[in-house]
Amino acid sequence: MKPYAYSLYTIIKKSQTLSFAERLSLSYKLAKGMCFLNYWSILHRDFKPHNIMVDHMLNPVIIDFEAVLL
Repeated sequence: MKPYAYSLYTIIKKSQTLSFAERLSLSYKLAKGMCFLNYWSILHRDFKPHNIMVDHMLNPVIIDFEAVLL
C-alpha cells in the first residue's frame, strides 16, 4: 500500500493551500469513488474528511470502512 501522509481534514484545516482547480479535481475524484461504492451497493456510514487520505498527487483514498452491503 502506498504511504498517505495527510488526511483531507489536515489539508482543509491546516494548510488551506489548494487552488480552485485542485479542489475541483479532488471533489470529482471523491464523487467518482462514491459512485463506484454506490454501484456495488456499498454504504460507507462514516464518510468524513478524517477518513479520506490524500497522496502527494492529490489522489484520494476512502478508508475506515464500516461498510454495510445493501
